[in-house]
Amino acid sequence: MYMSPHRLSDLIATAIPFPSGHLFHRRLTPETFVTAVSRLNSLAIQVHRTASLRSRQPEIQTYARQMAEGHIWLNEALLTACEASGTPKSMEYTPDIAQQKRLDDLQLCEAADFDFDYIRLQNQIYMEIVILCEQFSHRHSHDRLEIYALTMCNYLRFHLEQFAPGGAAKTPSEDIAPKIV
Repeated sequence: MYMSPHRLSDLIATAIPFPSGHLFHRRLTPETFVTAVSRLNSLAIQVHRTASLRSRQPEIQTYARQMAEGHIWLNEALLTACEASGTPKSMEYTPDIAQQKRLDDLQLCEAADFDFDYIRLQNQIYMEIVILCEQFSHRHSHDRLEIYALTMCNYLRFHLEQFAPGGAAKTPSEDIAPKIV
Protein backbone atom coordinates (compact mmCIF):
# COMPACT_ATOMS: atom_id res chain seq x y z
CA MET A 1 0.00 0.00 0.00
CA TYR A 2 1.68 3.18 -1.17
CA MET A 3 0.46 6.56 -0.02
CA SER A 4 -0.19 8.41 -3.23
CA PRO A 5 -3.03 10.87 -2.91
CA HIS A 6 -1.08 13.06 -5.29
CA ARG A 7 1.89 12.45 -7.49
CA LEU A 8 5.28 12.65 -5.80
CA SER A 9 6.45 15.08 -8.45
CA ASP A 10 3.60 17.44 -7.55
CA LEU A 11 4.51 17.26 -3.89
CA ILE A 12 8.20 17.74 -4.59
CA ALA A 13 7.46 20.67 -6.90
CA THR A 14 5.87 22.50 -3.98
CA ALA A 15 8.26 21.13 -1.36
CA ILE A 16 11.06 23.62 -1.73
CA PRO A 17 9.96 27.12 -0.70
CA PHE A 18 12.91 28.81 -2.38
CA PRO A 19 13.61 29.11 -6.12
CA SER A 20 16.96 27.32 -6.25
CA GLY A 21 17.09 24.49 -3.76
CA HIS A 22 20.71 23.70 -4.56
CA LEU A 23 21.71 27.19 -3.38
CA PHE A 24 19.88 26.88 -0.05
CA HIS A 25 22.96 27.00 2.21
CA ARG A 26 26.01 28.22 0.34
CA ARG A 27 28.03 28.58 3.54
CA LEU A 28 27.08 25.37 5.22
CA THR A 29 29.45 24.76 8.12
CA PRO A 30 29.22 21.77 10.45
CA GLU A 31 27.64 24.04 13.07
CA THR A 32 25.01 25.49 10.70
CA PHE A 33 24.31 21.99 9.37
CA VAL A 34 23.69 20.66 12.88
CA THR A 35 21.50 23.62 13.81
CA ALA A 36 19.40 23.44 10.62
CA VAL A 37 18.94 19.67 10.65
CA SER A 38 18.14 19.51 14.37
CA ARG A 39 15.51 22.23 13.93
CA LEU A 40 13.97 20.45 10.96
CA ASN A 41 13.99 17.14 12.88
CA SER A 42 12.29 18.86 15.81
CA LEU A 43 9.72 20.37 13.44
CA ALA A 44 9.13 16.91 11.95
CA ILE A 45 8.57 15.48 15.44
CA GLN A 46 5.92 18.10 16.14
CA VAL A 47 4.28 17.64 12.72
CA HIS A 48 4.08 13.87 13.21
CA ARG A 49 2.75 14.24 16.76
CA THR A 50 0.07 16.58 15.44
CA ALA A 51 -0.87 14.03 12.78
CA SER A 52 -1.05 11.22 15.31
CA LEU A 53 -3.68 13.25 17.16
CA ARG A 54 -5.59 14.89 14.29
CA SER A 55 -5.73 12.33 11.52
CA ARG A 56 -8.94 10.35 11.28
CA GLN A 57 -7.20 7.37 9.69
CA PRO A 58 -5.63 4.78 12.01
CA GLU A 59 -2.92 3.95 9.44
CA ILE A 60 -1.78 7.55 9.33
CA GLN A 61 -1.91 7.84 13.11
CA THR A 62 0.32 4.77 13.44
CA TYR A 63 2.68 6.00 10.73
CA ALA A 64 2.91 9.44 12.36
CA ARG A 65 3.73 7.95 15.78
CA GLN A 66 6.45 5.80 14.23
CA MET A 67 7.93 8.74 12.36
CA ALA A 68 7.92 10.98 15.46
CA GLU A 69 9.88 8.29 17.31
CA GLY A 70 12.21 7.96 14.33
CA HIS A 71 13.01 11.68 14.34
CA ILE A 72 13.68 11.62 18.07
CA TRP A 73 16.22 8.89 17.37
CA LEU A 74 17.65 10.91 14.45
CA ASN A 75 18.25 13.92 16.73
CA GLU A 76 19.95 11.64 19.26
CA ALA A 77 22.11 10.19 16.48
CA LEU A 78 23.00 13.73 15.35
CA LEU A 79 24.07 14.62 18.88
CA THR A 80 26.23 11.49 19.03
CA ALA A 81 27.78 12.34 15.64
CA CYS A 82 28.57 15.87 16.90
CA GLU A 83 30.29 14.51 19.97
CA ALA A 84 32.27 11.94 17.96
CA SER A 85 33.40 14.49 15.35
CA GLY A 86 34.29 17.19 17.88
CA THR A 87 31.77 19.58 16.37
CA PRO A 88 30.46 22.09 18.89
CA LYS A 89 26.92 21.14 19.84
CA SER A 90 24.60 23.64 18.21
CA MET A 91 21.43 21.58 18.45
CA GLU A 92 18.17 23.50 18.31
CA TYR A 93 15.05 21.77 19.58
CA THR A 94 12.50 24.41 18.66
CA PRO A 95 11.41 25.50 15.20
CA ASP A 96 12.36 28.98 14.01
CA ILE A 97 9.62 31.55 13.34
CA ALA A 98 8.95 30.47 9.74
CA GLN A 99 8.90 26.80 10.71
CA GLN A 100 6.56 27.51 13.61
CA LYS A 101 4.18 29.25 11.21
CA ARG A 102 4.14 26.15 9.01
CA LEU A 103 3.33 24.01 12.06
CA ASP A 104 0.62 26.45 13.17
CA ASP A 105 -0.92 26.39 9.69
CA LEU A 106 -1.07 22.59 9.82
CA GLN A 107 -2.61 22.61 13.28
CA LEU A 108 -5.28 25.08 12.15
CA CYS A 109 -6.16 23.51 8.79
CA GLU A 110 -9.59 22.08 8.10
CA ALA A 111 -10.13 18.47 9.17
CA ALA A 112 -11.05 17.46 5.62
CA ASP A 113 -7.70 18.74 4.31
CA PHE A 114 -5.56 17.61 7.21
CA ASP A 115 -4.10 14.36 5.86
CA PHE A 116 -3.02 15.91 2.56
CA ASP A 117 -1.61 19.01 4.31
CA TYR A 118 0.26 16.75 6.75
CA ILE A 119 1.75 14.66 3.96
CA ARG A 120 2.70 17.75 1.98
CA LEU A 121 4.40 19.41 4.97
CA GLN A 122 6.21 16.20 5.87
CA ASN A 123 7.55 15.94 2.33
CA GLN A 124 8.62 19.59 2.31
CA ILE A 125 10.57 19.07 5.53
CA TYR A 126 12.12 15.87 4.20
CA MET A 127 13.18 17.53 0.95
CA GLU A 128 14.79 20.39 2.89
CA ILE A 129 16.70 17.92 5.08
CA VAL A 130 17.80 15.88 2.04
CA ILE A 131 19.17 19.01 0.37
CA LEU A 132 21.06 20.02 3.52
CA CYS A 133 22.48 16.52 3.94
CA GLU A 134 23.53 16.26 0.30
CA GLN A 135 25.20 19.65 0.41
CA PHE A 136 26.99 18.86 3.65
CA SER A 137 28.21 15.44 2.55
CA HIS A 138 29.65 16.90 -0.67
CA ARG A 139 31.53 19.75 1.01
CA HIS A 140 32.84 18.45 4.31
CA SER A 141 34.82 15.51 5.57
CA HIS A 142 33.72 15.37 9.18
CA ASP A 143 33.54 11.60 9.21
CA ARG A 144 30.74 11.08 11.73
CA LEU A 145 28.62 13.99 10.52
CA GLU A 146 29.11 12.96 6.91
CA ILE A 147 28.00 9.41 7.71
CA TYR A 148 24.97 10.87 9.50
CA ALA A 149 24.16 13.08 6.48
CA LEU A 150 24.41 10.19 4.02
CA THR A 151 22.34 7.91 6.24
CA MET A 152 19.74 10.61 6.67
CA CYS A 153 19.47 11.07 2.88
CA ASN A 154 18.83 7.36 2.37
CA TYR A 155 16.33 7.18 5.24
CA LEU A 156 14.29 10.15 4.04
CA ARG A 157 14.40 9.12 0.38
CA PHE A 158 12.93 5.79 1.43
CA HIS A 159 10.05 7.56 3.16
CA LEU A 160 9.52 9.95 0.26
CA GLU A 161 9.24 6.94 -2.06
CA GLN A 162 6.21 5.80 -0.05
CA PHE A 163 4.36 8.68 -1.64
CA ALA A 164 5.33 7.76 -5.19
CA PRO A 165 2.54 6.67 -7.51
CA GLY A 166 1.82 2.93 -7.26
CA GLY A 167 1.11 0.54 -10.07
CA ALA A 168 -2.30 -0.95 -9.26
CA ALA A 169 -5.56 0.91 -8.77
CA LYS A 170 -6.32 1.57 -5.13
CA THR A 171 -9.36 2.29 -3.08
CA PRO A 172 -9.56 5.82 -1.62
CA SER A 173 -8.45 4.61 1.81
CA GLU A 174 -5.44 2.81 0.29
CA ASP A 175 -4.48 5.96 -1.60
CA ILE A 176 -3.82 7.90 1.57
CA ALA A 177 -2.59 5.12 3.84
CA PRO A 178 1.19 4.93 4.23
CA LYS A 179 3.13 1.74 3.82
CA ILE A 180 4.09 0.83 7.38
CA VAL A 181 7.47 -0.83 7.70
